[in-house]
Amino acid sequence: MSASPRRWIYGLHAESPSTRDIAHHRLARAAAVAAVAIIVLPILAGSSFAANFGAHAGLAEDTVPDRYFVAGALFAELDHFLPPTEPQTDSEAFASGVVERAWDGSHHAWALARGWLEHLDQDARFGAAVVAIQAAYPSYTVTDVRLSFDYWTLTKHPFSTAFDFLLGDSEVQRIVAGGLVTRNPAVVRDAIYDLLYSTDPNAPGLFAQLNAARLYGILYPQVVRSVEPYFDAFYAGAVAGYRDPFPPLDQMLAQLHRLVRSLPLLKRAVLEPLVAEAEGLARDRPLGWFVAEEAALQRIIGVSMGLAPIVTHAARQIVDALAPP
Repeated sequence: MSASPRRWIYGLHAESPSTRDIAHHRLARAAAVAAVAIIVLPILAGSSFAANFGAHAGLAEDTVPDRYFVAGALFAELDHFLPPTEPQTDSEAFASGVVERAWDGSHHAWALARGWLEHLDQDARFGAAVVAIQAAYPSYTVTDVRLSFDYWTLTKHPFSTAFDFLLGDSEVQRIVAGGLVTRNPAVVRDAIYDLLYSTDPNAPGLFAQLNAARLYGILYPQVVRSVEPYFDAFYAGAVAGYRDPFPPLDQMLAQLHRLVRSLPLLKRAVLEPLVAEAEGLARDRPLGWFVAEEAALQRIIGVSMGLAPIVTHAARQIVDALAPP
């Protein structure tokens, strides 16, 4: 695991957000990024602040390859970059609020909320992994495990670090802000930026922490090698433990459509356009789609009651499933 200074400096730079620097400035910029990692590493070693950003994002991307899902798993740590008066964002209470505020939102909103819950599952499994590792290696700290897990995530499960799109996503910012004391989306936007790009040694962002993990792997190869089998077990269990808080709306509507297609031709001709409308709303999710979806399902219920009670029952099940938590 040896590496020349020039080689590992460029390695740290490769994932930094400064890849468009002209050639003769690249080494200077890379050295600056490496310097931040060198400063951050000892601070993380003695701090409870450090979050395993890399493991959260890498796990999420392997679980559901959707950038909003990955963002939810990562941004559950957003409270590290919010004012101290704001609530803990990686808690069941806050995650439940994210799900509630996303319920009538876009597909992106649902993916974000799913990822937020995934973060909590990862946290629980990470805690169990720490207990197992410290039982075998009592001198290893929680931060040793965090940095080792991030190192192995970057090594075995590299993931995209392109999250700038969220800086302009007002829906995401509104959903998160709804659970804050300030209720201000601009505060959320600033916190997202800091989570990604902060070079404050006392509050390092994603890039700084990933660079610190790379450096940790170079400086402490024996620790990361010892932790590797525990990381593999953690990773496999966390990916398998995914849970979805939302109803499988697309599947339920597809099943309803199949049911309608099995009806006699005249009944099918009456009901199929109504089902197609409901499917289109769920697929495209235009503004106000949720209210329109409920209205479309109620029309199906009203029309099918005299034609096909089995369709009425299936449509009511979808209405019940869509009821906000």
